[in-house]
Amino acid sequence: MIQEASLPGLIKVILWLLVISAIVRFFIRLTAQYAVHKVNDEVNRNRRREGDVTVQGDTKKSAKEADGDYVDFIEIKD
Repeated sequence: MIQEASLPGLIKVILWLLVISAIVRFFIRLTAQYAVHKVNDEVNRNRRREGDVTVQGDTKKSAKEADGDYVDFIEIKD
């Protein structure tokens, strides 16, 4: 037995789809906010406190060793 589509039935289906999509969007928004909050907490926990300074130097390189040659610059005007 095949039923014909009726306008009230179509409106009922559309309203149910709108309600279900609104509920899904609400839960997605809640879970996204929770995930962002957790990531922010993890980043803040791993971040060093302001004012902490660490210096890492290359101990193999001597102070007398130059990084490059010195080139004297002379400006020439045309």
